[in-house]
Amino acid sequence: VVESVKGVIFQTDVLGNWSFLNTAWSEITGYEVSDSIDQNILKFAYPDDRPQISKAFQVLIEEGTPTYRLEVRYLTRTGGFRWLEIMAYPTRDTALKVVGASGTLTDITDQKQAAEELQFRNTILQTQQEVSPDGILVVDEARNWISFNRQFVDMWDIPVEIVRERSNHSALAHIGEIVAEPDWYLKRVEHLYDNWSESGHDDISLVDGRTFEQYSVPMTGPNGQYYGRIWYHRDITERKETEEDRQST
Repeated sequence: VVESVKGVIFQTDVLGNWSFLNTAWSEITGYEVSDSIDQNILKFAYPDDRPQISKAFQVLIEEGTPTYRLEVRYLTRTGGFRWLEIMAYPTRDTALKVVGASGTLTDITDQKQAAEELQFRNTILQTQQEVSPDGILVVDEARNWISFNRQFVDMWDIPVEIVRERSNHSALAHIGEIVAEPDWYLKRVEHLYDNWSESGHDDISLVDGRTFEQYSVPMTGPNGQYYGRIWYHRDITERKETEEDRQST
């Protein structure tokens, strides 16, 4: 049963030397179990993670405190490393004295890589938002703000208290005060929220004479699930004025 488990099952002595490892150790790290027994747990750890592992092991041995979900890197025989999650508990003799540790090492490399890839993509999207000339607002299916850029806040002159609370209701109330046709605008926004599969493309006139181009698209997954909506806003005042000048001449 022990050898059929995908994760590593281990035991160490009080000095932190491996006293038992199942074959999953070899499958994950490439090191033979026979070559690893009696070797210290730190020998196989990624150098930068050794102090963290050493401290956790010391606390476990001296205080009998289990180690829960410690995520560290362990070296592989090919020169790389794998992310492992350590769950360790003190091993006691008949006199209840701590004589070592036992537990599991779970390979979480794939989860770590997926999380890093997601973080990388989010960083790219955030950077694109901040350098975009458009004011961008992203809301979820419940109309809660997920993301926005500085341009969006500046274009609509969103008060800082609304930005802090990320209130879609308060933001719309504020915008309703500065657009030339508030009733039409708010109804248009509600229509797009209620008809989530639709896209919207409108020119919005403001009371101060500016004109914003507003483009809104739904966010849907491969299975058609609705995740929210993205709103893009661009100041097209100069373009509108140029078009009007050409028409007048």
